[in-house]
Amino acid sequence: MDERLGPLIERALDKGDVQALNDIAGILDELGMPAPAVSVVEDVERLSARKQGCDRALQEAAQAYLKEAVPRFFKKHKTIKSFSWRQHSPGWTEGETGRFQAHYKYDMETVFEDGASIHEEQSAKKGAISMLNRLGEDALRLALGDGYTITVTRDGISKEHYWDEY
Repeated sequence: MDERLGPLIERALDKGDVQALNDIAGILDELGMPAPAVSVVEDVERLSARKQGCDRALQEAAQAYLKEAVPRFFKKHKTIKSFSWRQHSPGWTEGETGRFQAHYKYDMETVFEDGASIHEEQSAKKGAISMLNRLGEDALRLALGDGYTITVTRDGISKEHYWDEY
């Protein structure tokens, strides 16, 4: 198979990129193979619209979950002031565009009230990770965006633009 097809097929399927379909048709034509039927383009467009609808629904559900879960978290963990993490898509990873990552499991930063015990700190951090695990990375990306440092406090959630040079 022509090496140019892989990335184009991925763009067509993942992003509903109609131009990628046209490029695939051109490559197939160069190779003497019949171009995809118009129905394939229509299928990709239909699936892309469906995916966008699903993404919107997931975004709304994740935002509603956070709106409910964050105050409950702070009510339970009284000594934590804030927790934060970075979430972004690395620009380049081993020759490929990086996959979105929410760095809350291992790189979460926490701020506690003076005098908080180690047990309280461990329990709060474990609770925050558990709360975010319920959503997963796709929902976090849709709810909070790509390329941000997310900070959660009793007053709500804030985002600061984050840029990964790599």
